[in-house]
Amino acid sequence: MDAALRLGDRLVPVDAKFPLEACQRLLTRPAPKPSARRARFARTLKERIDEIADKYIRPDEGTYDFALMYIPAENVYYEAVLRAEDPGDAKSVLGHALRRRVIPYRPTRSTPTAW
Repeated sequence: MDAALRLGDRLVPVDAKFPLEACQRLLTRPAPKPSARRARFARTLKERIDEIADKYIRPDEGTYDFALMYIPAENVYYEAVLRAEDPGDAKSVLGHALRRRVIPYRPTRSTPTAW
């Protein structure tokens, strides 16, 4: 676990050890079919989600029953979460994450407002 947020008397585990380089290679490396590349990418993310859930979600040890998974690049977040055809589908990356109670989040851009 890279960080923990204390909310009340419990902790929210935060994992930021995202395999960004591996995911970017999967997204840019030529594959026989784009669908094969996306399937490999999804498998990699689901493995990471499972690792986070198994290691850090421990309500008996003082955590909440969910964890946060930091995805450090918006393009990877888009591919993993927003591009899913049916996010509620358990086979999608987001569906898998929600079923395992791992919530992906990304950096947000703050665009300065001209006054």
